[in-house]
Amino acid sequence: MAGRIRAQDWGATPLGPAEGWSDRLKLMVEQVLASPLVATLVCGSARILIYNDVAARLYGDRHPSALGRPLPKTFPEGWATVEPFYARAFAGETVHVTGQPLDTRGEGNAADIFDALLMPVREADGTVAYVHMTGTEVGSRVRTEAALRASEETLAADLTTANLLRDLADRLVTEENVETIYEEILSAAIAVMQAHAGTVQVYNPETKSLVLLVARNFERAMTDHFHRVDAGSRTACGIALRTSKRTFIDFGDDDTEEASVLHAEAGYGSAQATPLVSRTGTPLGMLNTHWRTSRHRPSERQLRYLDLLARQAADLIDQRQSQRILRESEERLQQFGEASSDVLWIRDSETLQWVYLTPAFETIYGLDRKTALRGNNMTGWLDLIVPDDRQTALDSIQSVRAGERASFEYRIRRPSDGLVRWLRNTDFPMRDAAGRVCWLGGVGRDITEEKAATWRQEVLVNELQHRARNLLGVVAAVAGRTLRQGGSVDAFEERLQALSRAQALLSQHGSDSVEVGALVRAELAAHTVNGSRRARVGGPEVHLTARQVQNFALALHELATNAAKYGALKDSTGRLAVTWEIVRDRRECRRVALDWIESGVVLQPEAVMRRGYGTELIQEALAYALEAQVDYIFGEDGVRCRIEMPIT
Repeated sequence: MAGRIRAQDWGATPLGPAEGWSDRLKLMVEQVLASPLVATLVCGSARILIYNDVAARLYGDRHPSALGRPLPKTFPEGWATVEPFYARAFAGETVHVTGQPLDTRGEGNAADIFDALLMPVREADGTVAYVHMTGTEVGSRVRTEAALRASEETLAADLTTANLLRDLADRLVTEENVETIYEEILSAAIAVMQAHAGTVQVYNPETKSLVLLVARNFERAMTDHFHRVDAGSRTACGIALRTSKRTFIDFGDDDTEEASVLHAEAGYGSAQATPLVSRTGTPLGMLNTHWRTSRHRPSERQLRYLDLLARQAADLIDQRQSQRILRESEERLQQFGEASSDVLWIRDSETLQWVYLTPAFETIYGLDRKTALRGNNMTGWLDLIVPDDRQTALDSIQSVRAGERASFEYRIRRPSDGLVRWLRNTDFPMRDAAGRVCWLGGVGRDITEEKAATWRQEVLVNELQHRARNLLGVVAAVAGRTLRQGGSVDAFEERLQALSRAQALLSQHGSDSVEVGALVRAELAAHTVNGSRRARVGGPEVHLTARQVQNFALALHELATNAAKYGALKDSTGRLAVTWEIVRDRRECRRVALDWIESGVVLQPEAVMRRGYGTELIQEALAYALEAQVDYIFGEDGVRCRIEMPIT
């Protein structure tokens, strides 16, 4: 019958396809098939009939057409008799029928007499969805009284076991404590097998061994010894683990095997081990029972119910383990998400609504997650994106929805402070077991600083190229003038060092300008150790551009060089004042005016008469290169020079 039930087209019945049956319905079908008595399951308001092999033999020619058909249509002659019993059972009453004549063969007479028990079976919501009937044909008067009593005892045992398993299923559906679950399973196994002791072991896939979880009626020494058992053990559970089959073993006084000796000394004569296996064939554990009698073997009926219990236990254990693994995975994902500085998110592929969003969203987007997840959060996300980038973001999401990976950059405007931030998203499809895209996953990173660094690098490279070209032009001009006027190599090197100092100041400040005071002090420090004692330097903070710095530094170099050779920096009698101020010309444009005033100097005639490259640079080159106005005169006690040029 199990094969016929599997092959039946249940989609054509009110029960629908078997794949969609509830766990309770599947369990009851297995219980019906396991029963050694006439057993049926009448389902729903249509009274659809499911039965076992014993009932099939009883139904004669009505089998197999009776399977999956309404009971009234299959047994129209007897329906009027049994209908009130089923009505009471579907109303929630357990109905015990004795000595009921019934025509089950369609021969026109009620030749069979039944004792039957009709038990309501409730679904998870508490409604009675099925009636489980177990019956015994007692009409034959040739049966001996002993056979009748045996039948009644079997029926009573079946009822007890059925109630036990049903009650166990009801309790364990909502039980969360794992130890309690295993204790309940062990209690049921000992009761079904009428055993004196038992254990439940769980399979450890890493060590490929069985680990003892709960035990009943064993001393501590025994449980410690058999705490872990592998497939090489000669115990019942070790052999069953190795063969994946139920195993019986007996313990005798003459056994020398350690496991047998320990069991015999504990007073046990036999044991059985039944593997607990998931529906996919994965080992989950072992259900063991022990008897004090030697060579004890349970009945077929007991073994059927044990298998039913083992199936029920394996399903429950598998479910709890899956839930634990899922919970641990979710906890790891949550910890990872909370620690990540990037935004991690998951969207439903149909609605495109966020179903998962990490705390980094609030830092990057400037919006709390509760607000972001409210309402149509896809539209809310698009509203955060600047208009020019919205279509790019939407197109990328649609491509991921179609099963592709996508990486794209876009800008958002944060509600918290109005700032625009650059983000880079890497999005990917997430599929179910059938390969369908069910979710869209993504990682969003704030790349605003990265973008700024890239932009600044480009600016710096361009500025470097520009400065290099200008510097080479200045060096070429200095070299040309020095050579044309017969200047020395030392003088040329000193001018290059002046340029080098100016470039060092530009690099030191990391900008495209240098403050006038820094240029003046650097040049004075390069020409005399004691210059600061004889020189007064002061003025407001004024910045010159890189183009101005190079020529201005050369002019300062020439002034300082001449002062060190002939003027205020030559000996201790001279004094120097270098000051500057900001002035405005006739068009109100800003200019810097620097005054170089030497005093206490006795000028030699050759210094007054000499006109070299330095003088030419100060008086002519600055005027040409920087639009400067230069006044350069030799006073009675030293040089006086005023340089005035435009600044930004």
